[in-house]
Amino acid sequence: MAMFRGVVALACVAVLGSAVFSAQETPRQGRRGVLSVEADIMKYVKVGGRVVSLSGRYYRAADGRVREDFGSGSLVIDLRARTVTLLSHETRQAHVVAVPAATTPWASPSRPIRAGTGMHEGRPITKSRFVGQDGGKAEAWTDEELGLSVMMRTESANSVTTRIFRNVTLREPDRSVFAVPSGYEVSTMTLSDSAALDILARRGAPGLLQWGAESPEKGGRR
Repeated sequence: MAMFRGVVALACVAVLGSAVFSAQETPRQGRRGVLSVEADIMKYVKVGGRVVSLSGRYYRAADGRVREDFGSGSLVIDLRARTVTLLSHETRQAHVVAVPAATTPWASPSRPIRAGTGMHEGRPITKSRFVGQDGGKAEAWTDEELGLSVMMRTESANSVTTRIFRNVTLREPDRSVFAVPSGYEVSTMTLSDSAALDILARRGAPGLLQWGAESPEKGGRR
């Protein structure tokens, strides 16, 4: 259970913590409000001389709900309901993490530094750079019209992670995309600031508030 809690905490940070640098997972409003989007994602992680690449799919509804698919897993974020759902399609399990209203999920490491403008797949983007409290660096390319960061790169002492959005399409995803599939075993838990600080101290995640999971309650199948 302790290992699972750590995985859940880090998964939440991976998704929600990316908002520190790019506001990617926040239902950020573009110039015409929150626009419905579907896109392909490529993720590259460089550790030492090795580069691992992953391909996935991104969905954002007009109400701000977000889903990302990578491999045999999915993450569904609903900031209005304050939940993060981790789906394992191999084991047919859903782990629903509730975030208390009092919890502060992240703290901005720095003010963004404007780094010019450019184009991404024929659309204008604004480039911004950030510096973390530990000296880590990040860069985001934001499509202001869509309210979407189409490229994010984060650099730490040990790794470089790059996420690139391709083939962005404006359309409302099917509602079923954000639901727990029928027949999945559902477990729920709540995150707390006290456990968060404990994980932060043990994991040493710079510039981010990492959450620990408490009070797991097993649910039935849906």
